[in-house]
Formats: sequence, C-alpha cells, structure tokens
Amino acid sequence: MSDPSKARLLRETPPAQPQEAVAALLTLALFERARHLGAAQMLHHLPFLFWLIDTARPGRIVEIGLDQGVSYFAACQAVEHQGSGAACTGIAARLKGVPDALVAHNDKHYQEFSELIAEPPRAALDRVTPRSVDLLILDVPPGEAAALLEAGWRERVAEDGIVLIHRSGEAEDRLYFDDLRRAYDSVEFAHGKGLLMLCTGAAPSERVARLVELGHGDEETGETLRRMFVRLGEGLVAEGRLAAAEDWAAERRRLMKIIAQRDAALTETAAKAVDAGQERDGLAALLKEMRAAETARDERLAEQDAALAQARHELADLVRHIEEREAEIHGLRRSTSWRITAPLRAVSLKLRR
Repeated sequence: MSDPSKARLLRETPPAQPQEAVAALLTLALFERARHLGAAQMLHHLPFLFWLIDTARPGRIVEIGLDQGVSYFAACQAVEHQGSGAACTGIAARLKGVPDALVAHNDKHYQEFSELIAEPPRAALDRVTPRSVDLLILDVPPGEAAALLEAGWRERVAEDGIVLIHRSGEAEDRLYFDDLRRAYDSVEFAHGKGLLMLCTGAAPSERVARLVELGHGDEETGETLRRMFVRLGEGLVAEGRLAAAEDWAAERRRLMKIIAQRDAALTETAAKAVDAGQERDGLAALLKEMRAAETARDERLAEQDAALAQARHELADLVRHIEEREAEIHGLRRSTSWRITAPLRAVSLKLRR
C-alpha cells in the first residue's frame, strides 16, 4: 500500500515537458474513439478507462450509476475490442430504472456479455458474489459512492481489484475519501470533476503499479502524466460537443422542412380563401400561428448556429492539441528508452496477433 505522505492530487497546473518514464505506460487503447457519446463529465476520463481495461484485463466489470451510459458503454466497447470474454453489469442508481434508449443500445451492441439491472444498487447486491468484481465503477455523487461502499459493495470487489470513483473532486466528506487514499494505493485526477482510482490489493498489472508510482513521484513526472490524460480527454469532450452540434443542425433542417411545408399549405389555403369569406377568420389565425412558429424557429436556429460555431472553434483547438501531442509522442519515440524497448513492443504486438 502507498505511503499516506505521498498521496496527492494531480493538480491542474501548467504541465512540464514529457518524461521518458511516462512512455512505458503508452498503449494504443489511449487513442480509442468512443462510439457512444454524450454530455457526461465522464467523457474526460474515457481515455484512462480504455487504458485501464486494456492494461488490467478485468474479468468482471460492474458500474453503478449509468447516467447517459457514456462510461459503461465505453467499458463494454473496450471489452469487445479486447475479446477477453469479460462480463459487464450496469446498475441504475435512480428509481426510474434504466432508460429505454440505453436498453436498446445495449441489446444492439453488447447483449452477449452485458447485463443492465433496473434494481437499486443495494437491492442488486445479492446478484453479485463477494470478491468477484475486478473493476467497480461508481458514477454517482461522492456521498452516495461512500454509502454504497459501506453498504456492502466494497466486499464485492476482488482482493486485487480496482475501484473508480467519479466526481471525487465534489466530495463534501473529505475525511472519508482521505481514509480511502490512506488505506489503498491510489491515483487521482482533478479534471472532469475528479476521478479517484483505488487498488484494493496488489496492482493487477505492472503498468497499473507503475501508474501509481508515477502519480506519487516527482512533480514534473506527475504533471506530465496528468497532462497526457487531460489532453486525450479534451479530445473526446470536443468530439462529443461536435456530435451534439451536428444533431442540432439536423434538427434545424427538420424544422426548416416543416416550415416550408406549412408555407406551402398556407399559400394554398390563401388562394382558396379568396373566394371563401367564411374561411378568412381561420386563415388569419393560421397565419398568426405560422408567424409565431417562424419567430420561434429563427430563435432556435440562432442558438444552434452559435453552438455549431463554438463546436468548430473547439475542434480547431483540439486539432492543435493533437498536433502538439503527436510531437510529444514523436519525441518520446526518439528517446533512448523508446528505442531500447522497441524489440519488447514488437514481441508484444506479435503475441497480441
């Protein structure tokens, strides 16, 4: 377990230059593109989640608090890509159960190894054998996460398992989370409302152990590590916003089509009303409704145009960040450490094939 004096938050301060020690952590999973996007804050941490599942190879994953399904379906995507045969279970954290859209997405893509449970987390305890969960993801408010751990979910985690607690930066009961950091090896990221990783026993892989070591190492190395995950997370967040902007653009086209159809209907009605005085009152009311709809349409289109412009601006920033990241990776690959470990990576790649 880690020395309490070494535990620290990877703060959002200006990043230092990349260190060769971080190169040993790099895997292709870091650059995985999420299929299921949304506005959830967990988007910031999906690169880390992809990396963790690729590195730790958990046999069973449980997430409590599906929200929009962003992190849960990212975990399912990683398991599918990995082909490890791991089992995934998603548990709703609200009384309304699992939204129909999430059920449909799960049935379409992951039903062979993924199960969604509509029961509350405490009621679902009996469905999970003690010490059987290799990766427990808690995407709920920090106070609720603490209550769930104390209610029996901590005992469901394997002796060498991992617990991920999202929104750790919002925790009001800091003492409880400080106790967790002292009790277990941990790494915490401040961005995206915070993400705390706890190793309940020995780290499940050398890379995870190295991550914990670097997270508690010198300031420059820790900030380089934080910067890597922050940049990659920003890319997915920008991609999610762009997808939302594209949805708004599609809605704009739909509204314009409806307005065009109504304009055509109005023209036809006006022509008929010339010789039908009894219809004039109805036509005036329809015209008023159409003008109100057009005004509302213009307001919605203006909002959507602004959102699309913002998304394009963020995408341009993302491209610049990616170019900087590629330059950093290029520098890492030219380093002595990278060249020395080239044969090992080649052998690893062949074994994966």
